[in-house]
Amino acid sequence: FYSARFPLLSQLIFFVFFVGLGVTYTNFLRLLREERMLRRGADLLVAGHSAEDLVAQLPDSGLRDRIVGLLARPAQAEQADPAGQEALEAREETHAGWAKYITGVLTMLGLVGTFLGLMVAIDSIRGLTSLEDKEAFFKGVVGALDGMGTAFSTSLAGIFGAVVLGFEQLVFHFA
Repeated sequence: FYSARFPLLSQLIFFVFFVGLGVTYTNFLRLLREERMLRRGADLLVAGHSAEDLVAQLPDSGLRDRIVGLLARPAQAEQADPAGQEALEAREETHAGWAKYITGVLTMLGLVGTFLGLMVAIDSIRGLTSLEDKEAFFKGVVGALDGMGTAFSTSLAGIFGAVVLGFEQLVFHFA
């Protein structure tokens, strides 16, 4: 990763990326915990326990209450439950909201790096007044290349981070 002129921006991009990974994996672990509790509740009902037994054996949480509500109504299980579907979609959107925000921030940080790098490149070329002064010419070219390196590397880092987190969010959504 090449961004010698703006090391803070480089560190910020990587920090935001790793925060995004943490948020995504936390959401995924929450989903797995919910699935495990749902399976446990279903197993208890299949074994002949009542909804009251289920309440006693699942840990106290809002999730337990939702599972008890779903599993206590087997006659309505095949019917569409619009309120339950809306609640599920709202919960999923809440879980995915931070990761989507972080994906957008990564893209914007890459874009900020692009503009900063291009400004450095333009500023380096602006100092060239004569092509006969070889030392000044090479200094301007090296400065321009440094700026373009910053622009391209921050763009690639931001886009790469956004694509990886976006893919993980897609996998999380389907899970």
